[in-house]
Amino acid sequence: MRITEPAASIDGDRVSTAFEQWLSASGFSPEARVVDFRTPQSTGSGDIIWFVTVETANTNAGISRSEWVLRLTRKSSGLRSPSLAVETMSALAGLIEVPRVLAIESDPTHLGSEFVVTEKLRGQVAPDHPPYTFHGWLRDSPVEEQESIWWSAIEQISRLHRLDIRTPRFAYLFDGRAAVGCDDALSRLAPLAADLPDGIRRKKIRQLLTELTDRLPEAPTRHWLSWGDCRLPNMVVEGDSVVGLLDFEDVGVADPMSDLATWLLQDEWYSQGLGLPRLPGFPSHAETIERYAELSGHEIRDLEWWRKFTILRFSLTRPLR
Repeated sequence: MRITEPAASIDGDRVSTAFEQWLSASGFSPEARVVDFRTPQSTGSGDIIWFVTVETANTNAGISRSEWVLRLTRKSSGLRSPSLAVETMSALAGLIEVPRVLAIESDPTHLGSEFVVTEKLRGQVAPDHPPYTFHGWLRDSPVEEQESIWWSAIEQISRLHRLDIRTPRFAYLFDGRAAVGCDDALSRLAPLAADLPDGIRRKKIRQLLTELTDRLPEAPTRHWLSWGDCRLPNMVVEGDSVVGLLDFEDVGVADPMSDLATWLLQDEWYSQGLGLPRLPGFPSHAETIERYAELSGHEIRDLEWWRKFTILRFSLTRPLR
């Protein structure tokens, strides 16, 4: 069974059947049998995602059970690249808590899209649609737990921003697929802005693009990894700690202030942007900036420029909901 129509139009039963057939035909896990196939309650990703439970009969150990994540990826556009996301998770293995990549399939006819299979990390993800400030486990958590999760997230972001990417394992970031520096990133966004239909939105976005291009910040003295989608719904939480980072489709090489600005903005978007209060346990932005600078060792500079850049990037690379 092969699927030729777009992945977004396919029901889960068909994908489950086709995936089980792929497991056998590809040789990845020919004895595996899919026993559970469901969509997550919440996800921070724009990809199509299923949680998959498979059972495999082993001669000596009986039946073993595995928990996987099946992610049907979208095409690359602007600053977003599924292939870079997969390579980044592989490069970060052992350095940062990320899901282990198990298999990659580039033939879209198996499931209607290219896809990736990763291990499923234990824990839960903050709801994205509707947002965690509206309902869900994080909103209902004790204030002290909310605070611990926030600071744990800042620690993980700081660890990511301390990595030395001048090593062979990160060489793929400099092969032309990822944006390197703010001027390169803007040049990749410019065609998306040019393709917008005439109207107020196009005018405002092009004005913002011009403003950012005319006021480029000073380039950092060395290269740093930028997550690109540094948001709480892209983190796996267990208890009161962040135990994994997800969704590296926006990865690039940029000033760490890019991720910090994204983190602070997502907090605003999920609260005052929706007319909702911030979660009571979340520390202030001033406290967050101070703690991040202490943990990461990075000087806080040009944060307002990166804040505007994040607004531009999300306006052009995220579909209107």
